[in-house]
Amino acid sequence: MPCFQPLEKICGDLEHLRNRIGQLVGANSNAWLEIEYSGDLIVPNLDEVVNNAIAGSELKVTRLINRNNVPLRFAETMPTESLESMNEFAVFEHCLDARKIPEEQRAELLQAYREIVNALGEDDSNVD
Repeated sequence: MPCFQPLEKICGDLEHLRNRIGQLVGANSNAWLEIEYSGDLIVPNLDEVVNNAIAGSELKVTRLINRNNVPLRFAETMPTESLESMNEFAVFEHCLDARKIPEEQRAELLQAYREIVNALGEDDSNVD
């Protein structure tokens, strides 16, 4: 006799994902999960967040999609000639605008980007 495995697809922002996973853990579910994050906030460690949420349970993640990490295509958002006239910081800010990154995340992202660019500049000067 065939044994069927429950499968559940969960789509939404981080709060919705956590709530639904918590419900499944609380119900001692052994479902296989297909999870799709579609929130506005950047969650670079989404796999870690999900793995922590299912830790100690019988749940298994079979697919994890982070819609916030879909590659940005510049050709669709701005003409090439204006891209060539911009410095790396203006391009980065354009990426933030195109991805509709909330203001509360921008300062930290800009600071991290400046540190990376400065570190790369220092590495280049040490090559001599």
